[in-house]
Amino acid sequence: MTRPTESEILIERAEGTKCPRCWNYHKVRKNFMDMCDRCQLACLEGAADWVANGQLTQEEADQLVAGIKESAEQWRSQTIK
Repeated sequence: MTRPTESEILIERAEGTKCPRCWNYHKVRKNFMDMCDRCQLACLEGAADWVANGQLTQEEADQLVAGIKESAEQWRSQTIK
């Protein structure tokens, strides 16, 4: 990688996966819906409020929470050996 001079701008492709929720790139693989860890936590915390506000049905919220928990369990089972 070359360093840009004062009058140059270096543009490179970001490494990792683009989170569909926040658009930040992350390197965590196999997260539910390719979300970053921060967004998964936000979804877990916000699911009940989204149902109360009518943004999600209870079934949609349950599927979201179950998917996130399942991907977390898969990650734990692979890293704790």
